[in-house]
Amino acid sequence: MCIRDRGEAAWISGGVPIGTNWQPSNTTGAGNRSRLSDWHDSVGPATNLSCEAGCEHAGHCCTGLVSSYNHPSCAMGCALAEQTAKVEQCIAHCHQVDNRCSWKIGNLSGNNCGSCGKGCDASDGVGECVTGCQLAFGDSPGLNVWETGVAEDEVSSMLGLMTVEPHTRLMRARWPNPPSGTQELRPVKKVQPLGFAAPRIKPKAAQVFLNATARDGFDSSILEHYNAYASANCQAGVQDPDCPCGAWSDVRGGNWSSGSYWCSDKAAGGWAEMDTGNGYYNGPALPTGLEYDPAGDQSRFDSYANAVGAIVVAWRAQGWFNNMFEVEAHNKSSHSFTWSKGGFQGGRGWQVNGTTGAIEPVPPFFIENVFEELDAPSEWYFDESARKLYLFWNATAGTPPPAGMQFVVPTLHRLISIVGTSDTPVRGVTIRGLGFRDAAYTYMSPWGVPSGGDWALHRGGALFIEGTQATTVQGCLFRRVDGNALFLSGYNRDALLDRNEFNWIGDSAMAAWGYTDEHDGTGGDQPRNTTVSSNLCHELGIFQLQSSCWFQAKTAQTLLKGNLFFNGPRAGINFNDGFGGGNRVTQNVIFNQCRQSGDHGPINSWDRQLFWTDVRDGKAHPGWNPGFNEIDTNVIMANYGGSQGFDNDDGSSWYDIHHNVIYGEGLKQDYGGHDSKYHDNLNLVHQYDGQNCINTWPFKSGQGPCGDWSNGTSVCSHAHHFEQNKCVVLYTDVYSPGAGGCPPGIETMAYLANNRYYTPTAGNASIKGCGSLGQIQKGGNEIGSESLGLPTDEQWMEWANQILGWEHGL
Repeated sequence: MCIRDRGEAAWISGGVPIGTNWQPSNTTGAGNRSRLSDWHDSVGPATNLSCEAGCEHAGHCCTGLVSSYNHPSCAMGCALAEQTAKVEQCIAHCHQVDNRCSWKIGNLSGNNCGSCGKGCDASDGVGECVTGCQLAFGDSPGLNVWETGVAEDEVSSMLGLMTVEPHTRLMRARWPNPPSGTQELRPVKKVQPLGFAAPRIKPKAAQVFLNATARDGFDSSILEHYNAYASANCQAGVQDPDCPCGAWSDVRGGNWSSGSYWCSDKAAGGWAEMDTGNGYYNGPALPTGLEYDPAGDQSRFDSYANAVGAIVVAWRAQGWFNNMFEVEAHNKSSHSFTWSKGGFQGGRGWQVNGTTGAIEPVPPFFIENVFEELDAPSEWYFDESARKLYLFWNATAGTPPPAGMQFVVPTLHRLISIVGTSDTPVRGVTIRGLGFRDAAYTYMSPWGVPSGGDWALHRGGALFIEGTQATTVQGCLFRRVDGNALFLSGYNRDALLDRNEFNWIGDSAMAAWGYTDEHDGTGGDQPRNTTVSSNLCHELGIFQLQSSCWFQAKTAQTLLKGNLFFNGPRAGINFNDGFGGGNRVTQNVIFNQCRQSGDHGPINSWDRQLFWTDVRDGKAHPGWNPGFNEIDTNVIMANYGGSQGFDNDDGSSWYDIHHNVIYGEGLKQDYGGHDSKYHDNLNLVHQYDGQNCINTWPFKSGQGPCGDWSNGTSVCSHAHHFEQNKCVVLYTDVYSPGAGGCPPGIETMAYLANNRYYTPTAGNASIKGCGSLGQIQKGGNEIGSESLGLPTDEQWMEWANQILGWEHGL
């Protein structure tokens, strides 16, 4: 660990500086052909492809004469080349049409302010167009690869490579590459193998199941298994290869174990049948290898000199998360890679065929840490046996890295650890004004399944805090740490995380994960009463899609206030379970989440496991019901792959969501959620998946407490309440695909009242299958609600200001 001063800021680095003596690599250079140069020629360098195909090969995926960001694309450079006689003239045209929306050169007309499709853009600037010119004229700059020896007493291996100043993260050699100029997970093109190797059938893990209905009469959810606690554990201990959940592991008090909700045969919810084996396996299935296509692009794999140690990065078919696997063997005869380590970076198993056990459908992947794929600027590869570091420097061929540039190799996962216990906590520590950087990635370290949500997590971070009271982290900057940035583990009370900035984080920015004794959380070994305020979080999840600005599991009574969260791959805030409740999310601005995934929201929650806690009614009266979670006065944009502003997913219960302004769909409750309120919100609903203002399953009535506070009736209903909302549906008059039933069966429906629905046709608002608003009102629901036409921009902005209490307005 090194500490350095930069002005008034002190930086703590998890990296080790390395000495460099850059020499032209014998991989390039006229008259000095080598394995890398010959290999690139054999698999098809850009000069052997069409110009536009060469653009794609280089990571530029805009096509035709439509670009974005006011810059001409690489494909436009190809087109402009056809109008000119020399590369210099083509490049001059690129600069001529730069920084404008529309242009015309000869018989070409281009649009620089369009959309290149999902994951594509021309944000690199005019250089993209210049590359197209060079490709068209056969004047591509070529490989600018340099090499240096690295002494073993400096570092034994390399988990990453950073520059000190400017502070940049360099990318390990991979194929396919991401869109040029980015380090996105998703490649510039989709590559699928012929298939992934299925695992063998393993015996069931040791099952844990407590039926709260039978024990205590708890019967609030329409899904039977959400009225219970379910889990399963590997009997032989940690990482048991004969256990379906042996890939996942967690540690408590120095004792390691492997277990998971998704190893339970009672796991329930969306696609849970896949995690229980779909009738074929006895738990979640993970691949053990892949077979690639020996024809086409994937034939390149047969030319690899050594793929052992390469990392295959693949997606679960629905794109919820990505998994990494370390290649142990490469069989060129069978065109296959095999492995035994990996797959634990997401909380759930893969989709499988219940008849054959095959992994279906076949998801995409990319491969990294392969010497032969060193083909793009800022990529690197470390040959551990030869002790040589190769770097494709981002400059004209023949230009080495600057002589004074310092490089560091991240080696530490934790830069500062503050560790006590609940019996002897560390009290009153303040960390203020520090910079944290260059922590090593953790995606091949142990990850566990925190609870019944979809996510897995590595219990660690650049700043690790466990067993503390009144810890303050304030005014710190976390930048380019490759795992989690800040982590609250186990017992913590009254932590303050305030006015920090997190950017370019490998996994999650801030995470809290407590402990329970199976269902029992009354021991208090969890983060409670944490305040997360006025933080700035952006550009995260560089390595793992399931990454958030704030994540919590087995954690309660968190206050998230006044934060600005944007540019994340999945939810900006994620509640992995409903443990304890008592959380509040208020006065936050959240947008540009779910940028690399869908079926999710900027805020997300799950609640598939019951926990016995003392949060709601105190230590003298523990119970299954959590306290209410209040979500209020936030501005939430469900753009990119976001659906609802707050995706209350499987089992989510006891939420009071009010006075928010949301661009996106409204209240969702599927798979047995109950006892939530959604009121006094403004939703501007764009076309996504048709859930629109409200979408719920049916609800139960029965034993209290109930979230409706009985509403003046003698019946205790567990139905959600949807009241006094303004919901603008921009594209259809159907404001709901379903609300738990239709009149006259209103006893199973959500309670709907005094809402205002604004749709393209005034007076025509309807629930699918139930009829118009007027018909629903005649049946006894939606009393006091109205169907109106679409508002003007001025109207909805005025409503937004009123809801948020903003004096000066939007």
